[in-house]
Amino acid sequence: MFEIPEIELKRIAAVLDGSELDPSVLRLSRWLSERFEAHVSLFLSGSTDTVMPEWFEGEPESYDGPLELTNTLNERGCQLMIFPQWGEDMHPLTELDDLVRLSRPPVLVLRNEIEHPETAFGKVLHSLTGNLAEIEHLSYSFTLVRDAGKLVLLHSVAEEEVDGLKETLKVSPGITTRKGDELLRDMTRHAERVLKGIVGASRNEPYDVTYHLGVGDALMAVQHELSMGGYGLLVIGTHIEGKSHIDADDYQLLRRVREIPVLAL
Repeated sequence: MFEIPEIELKRIAAVLDGSELDPSVLRLSRWLSERFEAHVSLFLSGSTDTVMPEWFEGEPESYDGPLELTNTLNERGCQLMIFPQWGEDMHPLTELDDLVRLSRPPVLVLRNEIEHPETAFGKVLHSLTGNLAEIEHLSYSFTLVRDAGKLVLLHSVAEEEVDGLKETLKVSPGITTRKGDELLRDMTRHAERVLKGIVGASRNEPYDVTYHLGVGDALMAVQHELSMGGYGLLVIGTHIEGKSHIDADDYQLLRRVREIPVLAL
C-alpha cells in the first residue's frame, strides 16, 4: 500500500499578461486561495493595465524574463505558478519552456478562458507514462482534485520503455529474459499492480481514483482519453528534488494540449 502525502498549498504565484486570460487567471487564483487559505502573489508580464481585484492584498510585481521570475519564486518557496499563454504572440513557447525548466514549483499553464474555476479540478487526468518510479509526484494531483471529483491515472506501456520498466518495477529475472509481445504483457501486469496499489491507497479520500492502462503510444493514449470529454486538467511530468522532469512525450503534450489547463510538474 502506498502513502501519497497531500501538499499544504500555501504559496501561489500567478502571472498576468494583459491578455484575455487575465480574468481567468485571477478567478483561478482566488478560488485556490480560498480553498487552501493560500497567499497569492501577482506578477505582471510587460505592460498591462489589468485592474487589481479587491480580494488581492499587496502590490503586483513586474519581472523581466523567465530567469528573474523563477529566481524570485524559487527563493520564496512558491509551490505553484499559474502562467497564461494566449496565442503564440503573447508568450513564445521558448519562454514557457524556460519557465518549466527553471521553476522549482510546478507550472499550471492556462490557455483557455475559465468562468468557473472549480471545473478545472473536477476531473483530472494524470499521465503516468514513464513515471512509475516516483510515487511522490502524485501529491499535486491528489491535492488539487476537488472533493467528490475524479482522478484518472493513465499509463501506457510502450515497447521502447520496456528496459526502463524492468528496473522500475523490479521484475523477476525470469521475466527480463522474455522479449516482444510476451515481455510487454508481463510489463503491463506489473504496471497494473502498481496502479492498483495507488488506487488502494486512496480508498478513504473524498474523491474517486481510477486508472486506465494500455500498450502503445503515450501521446495517442492521452489525446484519445481527452477526446472522451469531461476533463478539466491534465497533469504531466514528475517533480524530483525540486526540479521538473519532462520527457519527450510530456514535452509534446505541454505544447499541443490547449483545450484544458496543463500542469507541468
